[in-house]
Amino acid sequence: MDRTKYYNNDPNYGWKLHLTFRPDMAPRVDDFLGSLKDAYGVEYKMGKNSGQTGKDATVYCGSKRNAKEVADLIYSYIGKFLLPPFGDVLKDDVFFNDKVAGRFTTGHNYVSPQMNYRSHGNEFHQYGGMGIPFLNKHLSEVVFGDKKKMDIEAWRKKSFEESDKLLKGDFGEYYTGRKKKFIKPKTKRKVCSCKRK
Repeated sequence: MDRTKYYNNDPNYGWKLHLTFRPDMAPRVDDFLGSLKDAYGVEYKMGKNSGQTGKDATVYCGSKRNAKEVADLIYSYIGKFLLPPFGDVLKDDVFFNDKVAGRFTTGHNYVSPQMNYRSHGNEFHQYGGMGIPFLNKHLSEVVFGDKKKMDIEAWRKKSFEESDKLLKGDFGEYYTGRKKKFIKPKTKRKVCSCKRK
């Protein structure tokens, strides 16, 4: 694995993994994550934010490819000390393996350059679902809309698709983990001058 590179040199842009473990396992987890930081520059923090469940440690991986490699290393070396993901992680994150889950984050109030204007609600929210952040405008539909008349599954699908499309356009391989395939354009074959007669 190469040294970690963060978008805009900021760990708050990119994939982050969440780990959960018993309190007595914290020193072992901290030691291992410290060695990852020393070897590969992978930032991390121990402890929960504002009482969120299932997030005893957060590992800031950057790219999707890096997140997959880090999740594999974590599983191989300290998987036996971890508990399965639970709580808030189950609704916000995607699974990288049965002990490590994560999500993509754009920091706070990131506005996609694909949007032609900046207006309140078009920024990406801090949280989301299925591993990607919602747009604030989608969240306001749920918060201020009539939930009894809403088809929540259709809303989720629409929100996921729009966010996913914008993130792919803005972050490309850093977000998807896949390189774009280069398709060679078709060129017209030149007809030999001898065949024109």
